[in-house]
Amino acid sequence: MSKREIDPITGFPMHMVDPGYEVAGPVAATLEKQPRYQDAKGEDWIDEFARTATADEFRGAMRFTIGKYNRRAGKKDALISEIRKMRDYCQRWEDYELALRGDQ
Repeated sequence: MSKREIDPITGFPMHMVDPGYEVAGPVAATLEKQPRYQDAKGEDWIDEFARTATADEFRGAMRFTIGKYNRRAGKKDALISEIRKMRDYCQRWEDYELALRGDQ
């Protein structure tokens, strides 16, 4: 992907930021962790919070964040971008719950 295809403000691919942007080929269904949000171990704030928060705190944070993206869907960023963000949070929440049950 060339530098012109990356939004300089968000760091996301342009097809995720601009709904009118045409992209050739398949589009990734999941979000990659942005390096600027990662620590030396490659973890971001969500990973750290999952380790340090109580289960109720983590569930509340996930519920709030997913709701935020749902409420603003298509108003701030491109609709597909918002859907992918919700999917990312939902997947992380599911992984957390499975880990609590010992299914992971």
